[in-house]
Amino acid sequence: MKAFYGTLSELDQEEPRGLWRARHEQLWRPSQRAIHDDKPGSLRAAVAVARSAAQLDGLDQPTRVELRQPDAEQFEAVVDMLVLSHRGVGADGEADIFELEESAPQ
Repeated sequence: MKAFYGTLSELDQEEPRGLWRARHEQLWRPSQRAIHDDKPGSLRAAVAVARSAAQLDGLDQPTRVELRQPDAEQFEAVVDMLVLSHRGVGADGEADIFELEESAPQ
């Protein structure tokens, strides 16, 4: 095709994706009836359809967790924000842990 036209046409990804979504829907409904009727292998088939549909939409991608070490200024800003957001909740000021231990019921 490239030799004849000089370029390759770009594939529209949404069109085949819509086609496969429709095919998944056609497979999903009978798999649910088969599960209800206790047909052997029906649950495994339904899970395979669900997994394939999730892959089609990119829902099976791993979650990316990004860990960052804040510097002292960023940490203080977060602490200040938390203190301000909880103002009026509990006693004002910092609690003395030794005082709390002494006043705890035994």
